[in-house]
Amino acid sequence: MNYIAHSKAAEFLGMLGVLGSQLPDMQGLRVLHRRGNDFFGYVSGNYPDYSHLSLGVLSHNVLDRLSNNSPLLSEAKQDAKRMVKAADTGIGMYGLMVAHEMIVDISVDSLLLEREPGLAQMAADCWKDLPVVQQCIAGFTKEGVSLEEFSGHALEIMASYFTVQGCALSFSMRLSRLMAQNGKPSPNDYRGLEGVFHHTREALIRAGCIEEMDCLFERTRQAVEQLME
Repeated sequence: MNYIAHSKAAEFLGMLGVLGSQLPDMQGLRVLHRRGNDFFGYVSGNYPDYSHLSLGVLSHNVLDRLSNNSPLLSEAKQDAKRMVKAADTGIGMYGLMVAHEMIVDISVDSLLLEREPGLAQMAADCWKDLPVVQQCIAGFTKEGVSLEEFSGHALEIMASYFTVQGCALSFSMRLSRLMAQNGKPSPNDYRGLEGVFHHTREALIRAGCIEEMDCLFERTRQAVEQLME
């Protein structure tokens, strides 16, 4: 759920590409219906007039694949998992299954924002051209969703990544929602999360995370542009 990283990777595709890059992680949330594993196929097949929207989805898929194969990021996730296990976080066994990946994703986003603060606004702005957005994603938004409201909410989430405290708060809110959706009890507060985020951020900095992400962004761009030729 690293919206900032995916938005940065799809920046070369323009605002529709940035929007498309965010959509896969929003499936199952209160905004979008779930559309199965072939989300790119669904978008490209049903919205052929908006090719950059589907290319943004493709950019998301490529970056996810590259990130999952990155030794640096894989080690960071294992390290975060060890930290969560060792800390008294109140997460529980189900939360532990998903927490370490979310912690690394949010930490990577926060480091990208530290270098380039304007990415938060860019990632939220793609929702603001509302007539186009409504037309592009009308087929899979949930009934009654206000995209104006969601655009503002998205910016609040991304802006929270500017501090370690904000990262921990955003994570705890998202994890609570995820646990509720899966019928799991969620504690009122997650203890020790700020320490986990601080450790994860520092470990990512020492390992050269930003340089790694820049490399992955470039490889993502090259892969998508090859398919555009």
